[in-house]
Formats: sequence, structure tokens, C-alpha cells
Amino acid sequence: MEGVCPINSASLKLNKLAADTAKQADLVAHLNDKVENLSKGFVDDIIASNPEIEALKIENQKLEYRVNILKRAIEKQKAMAVNKQGNNYMINICGNLTDIFRISVYKSFPSCSSADLNVHVSSQEKFGDYQFDSSMAISKLLKLEGIKVSPKEVADTIVKKFPNNELVEKLEVAGPGFINVFINKSVIIRVVENILNVGVKPPEVGPRQRVIVDFSSPNIAKEMHVGHLRSTILGDSLCRLMEFLGHETLRLNHVGDWGTQFGMLIAQLEDMYPQYAVEMPCIADLQAFYKQSKSRFDNEEEFKKKAYKLVVRLQKKDPEVLKAWKTICDISRKDIDKIYRRLDIDIVERGESFYQDLMIDVVKDLEEGGFLRKTKVGKLCLLVVGAFP
Repeated sequence: MEGVCPINSASLKLNKLAADTAKQADLVAHLNDKVENLSKGFVDDIIASNPEIEALKIENQKLEYRVNILKRAIEKQKAMAVNKQGNNYMINICGNLTDIFRISVYKSFPSCSSADLNVHVSSQEKFGDYQFDSSMAISKLLKLEGIKVSPKEVADTIVKKFPNNELVEKLEVAGPGFINVFINKSVIIRVVENILNVGVKPPEVGPRQRVIVDFSSPNIAKEMHVGHLRSTILGDSLCRLMEFLGHETLRLNHVGDWGTQFGMLIAQLEDMYPQYAVEMPCIADLQAFYKQSKSRFDNEEEFKKKAYKLVVRLQKKDPEVLKAWKTICDISRKDIDKIYRRLDIDIVERGESFYQDLMIDVVKDLEEGGFLRKTKVGKLCLLVVGAFP
């Protein structure tokens, strides 16, 4: 029987292995060339071999062309209109200057068009009316891209590309790259005349929005303190500002009108004023009333049990207990409203009780999502990092 020479068999295997290795080496070298070309931006050979990519490239070029047309149209409108002033709005000079400078930055250095631009009132008259001092920041951004341009060169380029408009009379590059802006006197005259004719108006700030402001939110049956006063004044100031700008405001007062403390308050009310259901009790000092009920809750076991039972009945909306709860809220609200009226504060009250029925669906969603854990004291919500959008 003829046999196969072991040496020849091993040689054949080695030759085949060498041939496969050479093919793999050629493939690796080809892929390395592709990667190098991609890193250098040479992708034409790849695109040419793929008709779908070529079609996408052509479509992308068309879209870029359309986008550039739209951008030029927006630039022209911004530069020429300069936010024309009417009787409802006043020219926002600083805002308009920032918009025009952004157009110039986009024309000069497109990669820096989204950079933060700082336009502010000049510190001295010789530096013009306003000053642009973002040239240094843009120079640093360009340096990160490997482009070495000094702040002075950045400022010179921005001034050169600055669109023609009626707002600016002239621009001057000063120091290492500051741009001094001199406003056209005719624009200033028009602004002053408009103020004299129709009064001070807000600048145009975009579409009207709904703004929710949370006010002092005191607790029922407790006295308001200086912290409540502070947040009331801040909230009202913010609302007046938003309303001046034309926005709709919702002035919310999230009062503490629900919870365990009402069990002890209702228990105290039943003990001290058993006729509360037919006759409004005269509680001159609600704070003292609260302290008395708290003391009994802490020291009298029977009173505590009664308070807990009343809380359960309140949560189940027992009519008799709801009547007592409403009585306490009304008495407390009279004292709170005195302060709000004196401060001329207009608010909408939505206490904790407002959300009780709404919580049913929230708890249901949390249970179905596996975010609730039952404990001896009730249910706890587990907030998992990354679990919510």
C-alpha cells in the first residue's frame, strides 16, 4: 500500500498556512490604508465603491446648499431689520448686537459660531457705547483645532465680516482684541422718543410662555415666619417681571394642609369645641391650639390613638372628619390671607390635599414599574439612578 510521505504532507500544510497568512496580511494592510485615509479625510475611494454612500453624499450636499441659503436669508433679515421697534416692544440694543456679532463670527469662524459671546456696556465713554470682548475666547477655541490666530486677528476678521445694519455707526478694534461699538445716534433718538411717547416697554423676548412660580407655601395651623415673607416677595417680584415681559404666570401656593398633624388637630377640635360642625369655633391663637394638641399627642397615649384613627378617616374622606379639617383650614387661612392682602399678593392655593386623588395613578405607575417597596410603615419609593428620563 502506497503511503504519504510525512515530510511532504507537513510541507503542504506549511505552504497552505503561509499562503493564508499572506492573504490575511494583505487584508490587514488594506484595512490599515483605509483607516489612514479615513483619518486624513480621504474617503473618495470608499464612496466610489459604494453607490448608496455616493447617493447620500449628493443628497447631503443639496441639503447643505439649502441650509446655507436659509442662513443667508436669516442673516440679511437680522442685519437689516435690527428688531424694528413698535409700540409693544422696545429695542433690545445689547441683544441685537449679540445677534449681529454671532452672524459675523459665523461668517469668520464657522466652527466657533456657537461660542458664548460677551457684549456689554462699555466702562468708559472713549471705548464706545458697548464692547465685544470674546475675541480671546474664540482664539483659544481655534487653537484647540490647530489654528493659530491671535485675538487681534480674530477681532479684525469679525469687524471685516460685520453685516451692514442701522444699529451700529462704527466699530474699532482696541488693545489685544477688544471691539468698541458706537451706536448710531438716530437709533438712540428713536428709542428715547418712543419711551417719552408710550412709556417703558419690555424688549421682545420671543413667544409667550406659561411660567409657574411656587410661593411661600406655609403650613396650616402654624404661624408664618420671615422665611415665608422672603419667598413671597421673591415670588411676586418674579411674577411681575414675567408678566411685564408678556408671559402668563401661575402663582402657586403649595400649603401644607394634609398629613398626620391633622389627626391631632381634629382630635383637639372635637374635645375643645364639640359644636364645631354647627358653630365656627373662635380660636384666637391657632399657634397655641397647635402646641396644645402636639403636647397631648406626645404625652397622652389615648389621644395619640384617637389622632391616628382620625387621620385614617380623613384619608378615606369621612364627611364628619372632612368638616373638621375644613374648619381648621378656614381659620388658619384667614390669618394667612391678612398678610397676603397687606402685601398685595395675588396667588392660587393648591395644597397637599389637591394632589391626593392624583397620587393614586402615580402610585400605580410606580408599583407597575417595580419602584415601590413595602415596609412596616407603608410604601417607599426607590429612586434608581438612570431609571428615569
